[in-house]
Amino acid sequence: MLYDPSKLLIIAGPFSLENEGVCRAVAESLVRINRELPALKIIFKGSFDKANRTSLGGARGTGIDEKKPVYMIFNPPLPPPPPPPTPPPLPAAGAAAG
Repeated sequence: MLYDPSKLLIIAGPFSLENEGVCRAVAESLVRINRELPALKIIFKGSFDKANRTSLGGARGTGIDEKKPVYMIFNPPLPPPPPPPTPPPLPAAGAAAG
């Protein structure tokens, strides 16, 4: 569960997914901090594309093609959601309402 009103939410991580070593070191530090301070809810965040830069000419980051393998180590795909429940059958045509 992402939201827990009893915990302070911290979103932290490297500015950019530079390489697996840096990401792993940061993630391990965040895990250690979270174990020591269970009142925190810590979410690891790293980016490969910085579209929110302050200048159109500024660098956007390392790019998805180069950094997707690093991203997938720390953000594996989620399983698909369960199918919706099956609705009850409709009454047969011409059936009398009772």
